[in-house]
Amino acid sequence: MTAAIGQGWRAERRATPWLSHAFAAAGGVLVTLGVVIVGADAAGDDGSGTLGVVLCLVVILAGYAALSLLPAGFGAGAVAAIVTAVPGAIGFLLLPDSDGPDVLRGFLVLSVLGWAVCFVAPRTRGRVVFASLALLFVWAWMIGEVTGFGEDIEPVYFGPSLELTGTEFDGTDPFATPEDFSDSDDDSLEIGLVSALFGVGYLLALRALDGRGLAGLATAFVVPGLTAIASAVGALGDASGELVAGGVLGLLAGVFAAWCAALTRRRFTTWVGAALGGVGALLVAGDLTDPGADGSDDGFTAFGVLTVATGLALVAMSWPMRRLSAEPDRGDDGDDDGSPGASTPDDPDAPDTGVAPI
Repeated sequence: MTAAIGQGWRAERRATPWLSHAFAAAGGVLVTLGVVIVGADAAGDDGSGTLGVVLCLVVILAGYAALSLLPAGFGAGAVAAIVTAVPGAIGFLLLPDSDGPDVLRGFLVLSVLGWAVCFVAPRTRGRVVFASLALLFVWAWMIGEVTGFGEDIEPVYFGPSLELTGTEFDGTDPFATPEDFSDSDDDSLEIGLVSALFGVGYLLALRALDGRGLAGLATAFVVPGLTAIASAVGALGDASGELVAGGVLGLLAGVFAAWCAALTRRRFTTWVGAALGGVGALLVAGDLTDPGADGSDDGFTAFGVLTVATGLALVAMSWPMRRLSAEPDRGDDGDDDGSPGASTPDDPDAPDTGVAPI
């Protein structure tokens, strides 16, 4: 499988998150950001993005030279600079003299293609960040196609707004719902459906790749999958006009995301999924009790009691989930006699189960 993909060890496992690499990457991003600022200033003076394009291309070439000539410890900084310089060069090429949907479409498509080339090019081959950003931009591109790239899009709303119909908003109702506001013809349903399609697809791809021992490649789907599924919850909840619908969708989406990740022990994705489910349950409790809806303190006690009940229900749900996913009762904890618990993928002496540690 790895040989067919041609990405070497990076397809099979994630790189170790070294502290030095993290700070080198932050520095690489700042280098490109500085170059973009200089190019933007020049574009503001003469209306041309030529200097910005040239500077970003220089950063990209310098990054590849650094990957070839400098010690490996500097690689994260070079990769980060390349990652950010690719859309920077494309932006300077397209944006200064253009506007409208076509330029945004071109920016997204060319950025995806640029990162795809970097993902298979020597020295940056198999770097997950290129694939992850490309997947994220593909989702954004499809959202743009169904919404006209920003024309008449209304913001997804699950909190206070300053535009209550016929009412001066005083911020006292944290669980106001979309029907409390002026009606508008937005694209929430289309955004929600497209986001749900991509979110579910990305998370299923993550699980499938993990199951085939390609944990490194699967990691590219984490951020795009979680971003798309969270966007789907917000947009579909907004389209329904009912906060409780958004809460239920959040709970279901959280359970699905955590399920996709838990069987292969992906900590971040599993916990984010659980957090999304918890927020969804909280929104349901808030909608059912509607605390502070009339500007008073009424309803907060009921909201608190229902929140406690909802939390206990989630705790109780953990038992059947444990049975369905064949998880040990004590997880990583030791037994009562002080002996270690069940082996986990992080245990170097654990047997090879075919699942890469995350």
